[in-house]
Amino acid sequence: GRAAPEIRDALAARGILIRAFASPRLREYVRIAIGTPEENEVLLDALRQIGGQHEWQAKRDLLGGRI
Repeated sequence: GRAAPEIRDALAARGILIRAFASPRLREYVRIAIGTPEENEVLLDALRQIGGQHEWQAKRDLLGGRI
């Protein structure tokens, strides 16, 4: 997978703002808040573009479609 700051920067380049943490305990994590199903699809499309569809689809399936 990619590092949290890489994900943050790649999404920001697509106009999607998320929070990546600088704390040593949290630096591998991001925080994403999604308001609508449409925003969820935009986010998932962007994540597929930057990280490969298979990786995000697996995480989505694991979480029961809640990402």
